[in-house]
Amino acid sequence: MIVVGAMCGPRATHTAKRDIAARGEAELHLECCWRAIEMVLIANAACEPSVMVEPMVVRDELHDAIRDAGQRDDRKRLCTLRLIQAAIRDRDSAHCTGNGEKITASEVASLLRTMIKQREDQIELDRAAGKTEAVAQTEREVDTIREFMPQLMDEPTLRSVCKEVVTEIGAAGLRDVGRTISALKKRYPGQVDLGRASCVVRGMLR
Repeated sequence: MIVVGAMCGPRATHTAKRDIAARGEAELHLECCWRAIEMVLIANAACEPSVMVEPMVVRDELHDAIRDAGQRDDRKRLCTLRLIQAAIRDRDSAHCTGNGEKITASEVASLLRTMIKQREDQIELDRAAGKTEAVAQTEREVDTIREFMPQLMDEPTLRSVCKEVVTEIGAAGLRDVGRTISALKKRYPGQVDLGRASCVVRGMLR
């Protein structure tokens, strides 16, 4: 009797190696997703509420990005986008008192900054451990999250808003620099380079 056995030889070896590589990539992707979910929970716990109320344009942009990534079957990008969406919804749920109120754009920006900072810290750890694939994946996540951050003001706009705030709060000397920067942070969340703004304000109040 002739027994038909499993495929063997070089072809079988190649197939086995390919399957192992595919499983390895899937496991890495799954690990990154779980790690990202953990970061979302930590980020939400770290965020502080803001008094700013602004249009939630980022929600519409995120919705469109998720739809686009789904249509293009970009699974890694889709995973990151859904994590951002889950983080915002989680914060909405914690913030809501039953009236459907949502967190502001200022709070969304704060949440995204926290998510980016967490990943930048993780990149350093993975780089030190020689985990090049994990580093590349996390860097892609950071790039995706940055897409939904407010754009920093250019120099002329920064000087204009600094002058406006200095006038409005009645800042009169260097002792008012901190108060001015605090007002800028609340009025233009995520849009101001605070280091540069501090230099501009100091120059105005000397």
